[in-house]
Amino acid sequence: MPTRSPTSSPPQPPHRAHQADTKSSCADRPGSRRHPGPGHLGRYGRAGTGPPHTAREEPQWVERHVVLFSAVPDLLNEHLEDLVTLPYLQHRGAPIDAIRLYLDPVVLDEHDAALLDSEIATPALMRCRKSRADEGSTVEVVTTLVRPTAELFLALPVPAV
Repeated sequence: MPTRSPTSSPPQPPHRAHQADTKSSCADRPGSRRHPGPGHLGRYGRAGTGPPHTAREEPQWVERHVVLFSAVPDLLNEHLEDLVTLPYLQHRGAPIDAIRLYLDPVVLDEHDAALLDSEIATPALMRCRKSRADEGSTVEVVTTLVRPTAELFLALPVPAV
């Protein structure tokens, strides 16, 4: 999935500070509203305003980004609505050595249910991507909360016999 997310007037400010951690699970991941702290950028967006986020009229996912400012201090000079973070970090020389991807089952809280036009407490899938530096610090965390009715699949080539 692309890491883009156009914004549209979420009930909270579009930019919040968050604190990154190095926990191995995304259950208490930076980027959730439970982890405020200085030095990091959290970005809230609502999918559904155009490609590539919609297959239908309703929003398909909500992305939240947390980026270590010391890795890319000029980040706020960029047009964040169009920014694709991983290529940007690589282009700027951010020290990314490893990327981990987590998939967690979650239930929608009131805020996210409203963003996804879904019912509160509906089961959903949370994808979390953590980009880490070679010394183990977290450079970026992206969480993607997928709409409960979204169709998810991975297309694989059929092996030759």
